[in-house]
Order: sequence, then C-alpha cells, then structure tokens
Amino acid sequence: MVRHALAVAVLGLAAVSCHTITEELPVAQNNPNAPGAIPVIVIPVPVLTPTPTPAGTPTPAPGTTPTPPPPRGSGCGLPAGNGSGNNCPYEHAAFQNDVETAIDNAIRNNPRLFDMKDNRCPLGLGCPRVLDSDGYWDAVTNEMRALGYCAVNDGEELAVKNTNSWNDQYDIISGDFIVRPGAGAYRSTCHPAWF
Repeated sequence: MVRHALAVAVLGLAAVSCHTITEELPVAQNNPNAPGAIPVIVIPVPVLTPTPTPAGTPTPAPGTTPTPPPPRGSGCGLPAGNGSGNNCPYEHAAFQNDVETAIDNAIRNNPRLFDMKDNRCPLGLGCPRVLDSDGYWDAVTNEMRALGYCAVNDGEELAVKNTNSWNDQYDIISGDFIVRPGAGAYRSTCHPAWF
C-alpha cells in the first residue's frame, strides 16, 4: 500500500512537472513609490537531437595491412570477349604446354594443396590428389596469368586466351580430385572467346 501511494505521488509530481508553470505577479499596492510590475518572458528552448555521424570505412589497426580485394578480370588486359560459349568444338590445344607449366608451378609453389603420397602419375610432380580444389583452381589460374595469358576458372574448366578471337577450355582436375595433366585436360576451343 505504501508503495502504491509512493508511486501515485511520484506520478503526480511527474505530471505536474510537465506543465507550464505560470506565476501571477504581485499586485501593486497603492504605494506610489513601489516599483511597477516586472514582466516575465518565457522563451521556449527547442530540444536538439544529435545528428548521427555517417559510418565511414574502418581504419585498420596500426601495424596491419588491409587484405587486398581479390583480382578482377582475366589478367592479361584484354577486354571481355563477346562469344556465348556455345560454339566450342574440339580442335587443337593451343596452350597445352603452358597449362602443363602452370600446373607444375602450382604444385611446386603450393604443396599444402596436395597429397603428394597419393600420386597417380608414374613420373614427376604429375598427378597428386588435390586436397583443396578451390585453392588448386586459383593457383593454376594465377600461374597462367603470370605467364601472360588471360585465364579464368568458369567453375568446371580453365578458360585461357591471348586474343578475343577464340579461347581454349581445359579440365585440369578429375572427378576424384586428382590433377589431370596432359592432352586429356584439353576440352574445346570457343569461337569467339566467351570471357
């Protein structure tokens, strides 16, 4: 009961405090020497709300280097080709030797991506099991770019070009995640280049 009365009193004070307070000025006595009424002027003060600061780009902590964005494009400076990717007959692998070099460099430079004990080729670096297929695709694509070619992974094959007239397609990994080198990797040539 005491709490209820206290709550009512607090609410009552809060309600009264929200109203405009008006005072009546004292009425001047009939004293001719008394000062006149002093007017009270109340000026409403607007309530200012803070303006939110727009979020900016976070500043990296001192001593750290922000991670660069992934490379865009195909790497050789040619604009995108205008082919549809539908006119891609089996012809002749124009970049086979350089694809082989890129695969060998990817294996040599990224050993963590492979199980070298599970090697399906009789000689050389050859055909190890791929432990990280995305890493393998990226490594070979980047090695082809380092050799001066335009190269992209389309999700199933490595597309390579050095002109927009055509591009070769290579499937460089088997269904059981083994590196696929050699002539068996070439799949088709697209006219004109689709990427």
